[in-house]
Amino acid sequence: MTGTALARQNGAIVPNLTAQQQTLIRRTVAPDLTPQEFDLFIEQCRMYGLSPITKQIYAVVYNAKNEAKRNVTLIVGINGLRSIAERTGRYRPDDRPPRYEIDPAFRDEQTNPHGLIRAEVTIYKADARGEWFPVTDEAYWDEYAPVEEEWKWGEKKGERIKTGEKTLGGMWGKMPRAMLAKVAEARALRRAFPEMSGLYSDDEMARADAEERDRTASEIVAEQEREQRRARLGDEKAILLLFEATGNQEAVPVPRVTGRLIDYYRRAESTGQLDWFVSANKEALKQFWAEDGESANEAKAVREERFAILQQREREEAEEQAGRSEVHEVDAEIVEENGTLFVQDGGRA
Repeated sequence: MTGTALARQNGAIVPNLTAQQQTLIRRTVAPDLTPQEFDLFIEQCRMYGLSPITKQIYAVVYNAKNEAKRNVTLIVGINGLRSIAERTGRYRPDDRPPRYEIDPAFRDEQTNPHGLIRAEVTIYKADARGEWFPVTDEAYWDEYAPVEEEWKWGEKKGERIKTGEKTLGGMWGKMPRAMLAKVAEARALRRAFPEMSGLYSDDEMARADAEERDRTASEIVAEQEREQRRARLGDEKAILLLFEATGNQEAVPVPRVTGRLIDYYRRAESTGQLDWFVSANKEALKQFWAEDGESANEAKAVREERFAILQQREREEAEEQAGRSEVHEVDAEIVEENGTLFVQDGGRA
C-alpha cells in the first residue's frame, strides 16, 4: 500500500504515518514543538484520525519564549471537524446556505465591511432510531472577528509603528461572511458531537485574546475534562442568572430559563427593577438568546409588556402625587401679643 496506511482503532480511521512523513511534518507543520510535544501531537493526529499534512489538524505554540506561560493549542480545520462527524455515520450538512443578520449601522470599511451581526448554521444528526434532527448554532461578529491594530514601517530599519487605525486580520477582511459562518458551523458540530469537545477551528482561534492564549496547559486540560464529563453524564447546560442584587448567581438549566424569566418579569414591581435585571444579566441574556433565540424573544416580549404596564402606572402615580403636593400661597400676617407669635387666622406660629 502506498502513501498513508489506514488502521482501525476505537472505531476511528487512524493514519499510520511513515518515518518520512513524520519527518516532513516535524520540519514543516510542527517545527516549534519540543520532542515531547511533537510525540503528543502525532498521537492526537492518530486519535482523531486527521492528517496534519493536509492541514486538517495542527498545533500552535503560544508564548514560545516564555517557559512559564508556554502552552500548545490543538487546532482543527473546519474540514477536519466535518471529517470526524462524517465518520460517525450520523451527520449530514444542511442544504441551505448560512443565515446572516446584518445591520447597516454597524458597517465599517476597516473592521466590519458588511455590517455583520451574527451568522447561523444548521447541521443534521441522526438519533438512535435513525431519525434526523437539526442542530443549530450561531457566531457573533463582535466575539470572533479578529480586529487588530494596523502597523506600518517606520523611518528606521526594522522599525514598525502603530498607525492608530484598526483592521481585520487574515482572511476575515477578504471573506468576512464565510469566516463567520465557519465559526458558527464549528460550534454546531461540537454541540452535536460531544467527542469534539476541546477541538477548536482556526477561525474560532483567530481572535483568541491574550488571557485565553496565556492559559497554562493544565487549565486547558481541566476545562476540556469538564466539558467531556458534562457530555458523558448528559448534564444540562445552564445559564447563570442573578435575581437579587444582594444574592448569588443561580445556574438555571436552559430548558427552564424561559419560565424563570417570565415569572420574574411578571412579578416585577417597577421599571427600575426590570432595568436593573437586564443590566445585571446582560451577558447571561445574550447567552440564552444564542442557545434558544425563539424562547428568549418570548421572554423579552413579556418583559416589554410588563415594562409598559409599570411605566404607565408610575406615570399616573407621579401625576397624582404632583396634584397632592401643589402648594397654594396664602396671605397671612404674623402678629405678636403678650410675647407670643400668632398668624392672623389664629394658628400658633
